[in-house]
Amino acid sequence: MKIKLLLLALLAALYVTGQNTGVHSYAIDLTHVVEDRVKVTVDASLVQLSNPKDNQYKFHFPATIPGTYATLDYGRFIQDFKAYNTGGQPLKVKHKGNTFTIYGKPERIEYWADDTFDARIRKNKVFEPAGTNNQERTNFLLNAAGYFGFFEGKEALPVALEITKSPSLYGLSALEGYSYGNTQNFYARDYHHFLDCPIMVSKPDTTSFKLGGAKVTIGVFTENGRELSQEIYEQVETSMKAIEAFLEGNLPVENYAFLFYIKDHTEFEGLFSGQEIKVGTIIKAIR
Repeated sequence: MKIKLLLLALLAALYVTGQNTGVHSYAIDLTHVVEDRVKVTVDASLVQLSNPKDNQYKFHFPATIPGTYATLDYGRFIQDFKAYNTGGQPLKVKHKGNTFTIYGKPERIEYWADDTFDARIRKNKVFEPAGTNNQERTNFLLNAAGYFGFFEGKEALPVALEITKSPSLYGLSALEGYSYGNTQNFYARDYHHFLDCPIMVSKPDTTSFKLGGAKVTIGVFTENGRELSQEIYEQVETSMKAIEAFLEGNLPVENYAFLFYIKDHTEFEGLFSGQEIKVGTIIKAIR
């Protein structure tokens, strides 16, 4: 806990920009899944919130994300949203679309995030590589937009995320981070960087290599448990070297992650689909 508080203090000190001071600090518990939902806690005390005349604070979830033009409306997957003041008393909350309006200055926010993989919806269905998955003790696909909102006007704040998970699982992302006991912590420069760096938590199956000075990691989850990261690397190695030569050995990022979710049956839909963003790619394949 002391290490986490120190890092949060350093983040806040490094990213002070005018009125944008503080940190968007989230905690998510992946050890307790209820009907495909997981609990998220936001430490609102670490965000320097102004005092609006109407005493209303808006907490948003994205309508869409980079890499797709589709309307995704992640706010519809957020349930049981609650906010509390410094005395621990509940505050009035109104939900409309992707926005939760909090009446009174919040100290803490709690809510449950449903996954999109199993959602029975037809309108604005979430493209699976842009989606979320809460598969207890097996796989969690954390596209940040589906779990973590932001305070209006505070997107430039740095982000800190603490994941509580089963010790048999490991979170892979292009984000910087560290592990301690049954928790993993990740950090992003701001909310937009956070959206660009999906996290997949599952049994470790990874292969890493250097490409133009950048560390590239392939992480794979297969429903039948087969380990495929090394096999995938061997299949793409030639293409990766061609990319390195084309870019003259200079990649625009330090870390890149390919996250593969591979189903173990032969559905026709989504035979091979991907969501590409600046520092990570989610690929969902059907075998």
